[in-house]
Formats: sequence, structure tokens, C-alpha cells
Amino acid sequence: MVVASGLYEEMHNRVRSRFASQIEAGESIAVVYPNERQTPTPDASWIEVEIDDENTDLRGVGGTLSYRKEGTLRSIIRGPLGMGDATLLRLADSVRTSFSNLVADSIFYGPSSVGGFQRADQYWQVEVSTPFNSDDDQSRLPNVGSWSIPDREASHNAIRSRFASLFGGSGSVSTNTVIFDNDPTDPPQDTQFMTMSVREATIDLIGAGVYSQARTPGVAIVVIYSPLGVGTSTSLNLADDIVGKFRNVTDNGVIFETPYLQTIGRRGQWWQTNVNIRFRLEEVI
Repeated sequence: MVVASGLYEEMHNRVRSRFASQIEAGESIAVVYPNERQTPTPDASWIEVEIDDENTDLRGVGGTLSYRKEGTLRSIIRGPLGMGDATLLRLADSVRTSFSNLVADSIFYGPSSVGGFQRADQYWQVEVSTPFNSDDDQSRLPNVGSWSIPDREASHNAIRSRFASLFGGSGSVSTNTVIFDNDPTDPPQDTQFMTMSVREATIDLIGAGVYSQARTPGVAIVVIYSPLGVGTSTSLNLADDIVGKFRNVTDNGVIFETPYLQTIGRRGQWWQTNVNIRFRLEEVI
């Protein structure tokens, strides 16, 4: 197994680095990367790169845990209307040759597909989609607090308390403005901040008789809002810190599982990145 160092930020940097060396430099074409403030020329072809994180799975057990991060590299190739699609298809073939069915920099790329033929404003557009995955290891985190099963108020408080103590205004890992559910705090206007919502799913019955348990899965959704045009390094670095502190650890009766990242992209005046922290509650019935 090839293990890549770092989490999401390092993985994104490796994908971008290969794209820059193989496509941007090789084709001498303008490339716009996620959350960059760059305006392409209207009379020439250019490429917009999106790196979409989709899921993360636990792949191993023991003292050191292995995780597989999955995503899709989307190369959106645009050219002026009326010039045909020969140049765009040639660029699509170049992307496919550089990424399809490849292992590079500890990242596994799957087969690329070409589609998305459509008009986009003053451009004609072709999209190349390449799935990828990357593995990383992390030592198992120490459990915190009691193993007692909390009630709903206590469980939600335990989730919010762990997050606030690590990433809130006086957090031990980093200090941020965090707005929790139904919080009257107004978000800042031009600096990065986060919101957190705790959601539970349907209760499942596990076992029977004296060994019965009620298992409640859920997800704590952390939304990172970053200013537009500043790139993704700051938001991904923060996301890495959050993921690293909530991977497979129990805190005061809440069992945290494997978090995963979702790059949402532009939302109004912000660039949005979601960290989904999966958890479960187990109660003896």
C-alpha cells in the first residue's frame, strides 16, 4: 500500500502540482484553480480545475488506522464560441493522457471520462472527469471522558464542547468564530468562520434480549466559509485539523467515526468547504 503524507491539503497540492507541470506548462494555457481570483482572457481557451472530495473510508484497524480518501478531478475546458471543438478535444486528450489510470505522487487515478459538451456563457465547454483516491495513516486517538451513554442534550453538548475546546474562539488547536445551531452570533463579513449543525438519523435496534442496543447514527456538519479569491490552503488546512481530531475516538459517550470532506465551492460571497463528522450513540435497552 502506498501511503501519502498529509491529509486533504497535501493531496490537493499534489493533484494541482501535477496538473501545473503536465497541462498548464506543457500546453501553455491559462488554468484557474479552486477559489483563485483570476480572470481568463475571453478570446482564448482556458481550463478551470475543480478537485471534489467525496468520501473517506476506514481501511484498517489496530493502533495505526489507514484511511482512503476518494474524490474526482474535474478539468473544465472552455473555448470561445464559434471556433469549433478540435482544440478543446485535443486538450481533453492531453488531460486524459496525463491522469487516466495512473499512480503518481502516491495518488491513484482511475479512468478519465469526457463529457459536459455545452455552452457556458460566452464559451463552449468540455469536461474531463478523473476519479482518484489516496491513502494515509493516523495513530488511534486516545478516548476522552466517561463511556456512559448520554441523553440527547448531553450528547449534542459533548459534540459541541469537544469542537469548541479544539477550534472555537479559545480553542487549543486553532481559534475561530464558530456559530452553532440557533446561535444569535452574526458571522464576520470578510474573515473565515465556521458553522456547526448536529443531525441524527433513525435509531436502529442492534441485537436481541438482554443484549439489545439502540444505535443512533448522526453527523456533525462543520461548514468552513472562506473569502473568495484567496485559494483553498487556509480552509483545507483547517479541515485537516478537524478531521485529524475527530477520527475514530470516543468522547464522553459519543463514538466518532470517519469524517469526510466535501468541497462545495462558491456560495454567495464565500468559498464553502464542509467537514462531515460521522458519529453514533449506543444505548442499552
